Amino acid sequence: MNPSFRVGRSIHVVIPPRDEEEFREFLLQRLGVRENDFFVRSVAEEATRERFEIDKRKRKIELTFRRFDGRRRKKVASISEFFIYQPLGKIAKLIDDLQRNSNDLMKLYTIGDTIEGRKILAVRISHPRKADKRKRVLLDCGIHAREWMSPLACLFTMQRLISTPKGRGFIEDGWDFVIVPVVNPDGYFYSWSKPAARLWRKNRRRLPEGEIFSHCNGVDLNRNFPTAFATFPNNCGADYPGPNALSEPESAALAGLLQPESGFLAYVSVHAYSRMVLVPYAHKPGAHEHETRYKPVLNAISEAMNSIRNVSMPYEEFYEFGSPPELLYAVNGSSLDYAYVAGSVEFSLLYELSPSEKASAKFANPFHLPIEQIEPTLREFWSGLQAGIKRMLL
Repeated sequence: MNPSFRVGRSIHVVIPPRDEEEFREFLLQRLGVRENDFFVRSVAEEATRERFEIDKRKRKIELTFRRFDGRRRKKVASISEFFIYQPLGKIAKLIDDLQRNSNDLMKLYTIGDTIEGRKILAVRISHPRKADKRKRVLLDCGIHAREWMSPLACLFTMQRLISTPKGRGFIEDGWDFVIVPVVNPDGYFYSWSKPAARLWRKNRRRLPEGEIFSHCNGVDLNRNFPTAFATFPNNCGADYPGPNALSEPESAALAGLLQPESGFLAYVSVHAYSRMVLVPYAHKPGAHEHETRYKPVLNAISEAMNSIRNVSMPYEEFYEFGSPPELLYAVNGSSLDYAYVAGSVEFSLLYELSPSEKASAKFANPFHLPIEQIEPTLREFWSGLQAGIKRMLL
């Protein structure tokens, strides 16, 4: 548990089943927590239930697909699949489908290989003759394996840019998007492999202690960047940063895109959960010189996202805006800071999607947003992304 979490926030604690009674006694007797202020659920059982819900929704999509024919059938089936959690192989197929229907606006390429030999895919969406070097945006998702909402945000952004008039308007206007849908393919694949792996966060680096304790494998890729990098000897934690900066091929591949010569106006990294938009610096608290420049952009994002929230998501909290130390906790070695400091992007942003911290207290697994909330959450994100990047040039 990070000691810098703000008082009043809900927290989720993962413990082995054998320790449940002892932990319950600790909460009740040692800390004085009331019985109705916490609940205990099995990670494996929740993951099994989640997969049942996903399969049920996929069957419904298939029935919808069969109900229509011609162009209408293709359209309904494609958009529905962006509003449901998808395994790694299906993500690749959806990207291929988008590329085939992009009229050469979308190019696929590989930026590196993972620990386990998987390709790290990047997508560039731009007009071959109109791309403006002042309007380059890098968007990444899926750096933490258990955050299944994150890759959906990248997929939905691609779908909007390729398949809608407003999205294509961005491309016609010279915007140049580079999107990495799953930065951590090994970890993401593993999180789908079995119920007990559902909350896996790191990559799949094999470490010595991992031979005995499987949770001691892996590196938190969002602690592995050079800016304010700091390591520690205990590699069994979910946020283990690795032995040295850019020790992992996945973080090194992303860092390769974030070089000053790439000329990105903005870097946007998508995570879940908390309903926040975070800005540098992640590693140090206090006021910073860029806050005045960021404020109009954050105001534009807030206004756009609130317009969706007020209509489609009145049950949710409003987004919060600020730095990680201000809203969450300090983070060393983050891509957010690396992009701003070493990558020289003008605007570096990190989105934490739904649920909010308050709403997460109702969920046994807050990394699994209820399926019916996926669509409004993605539309809210897309609305904020559009408004933010437009405001950056003013």
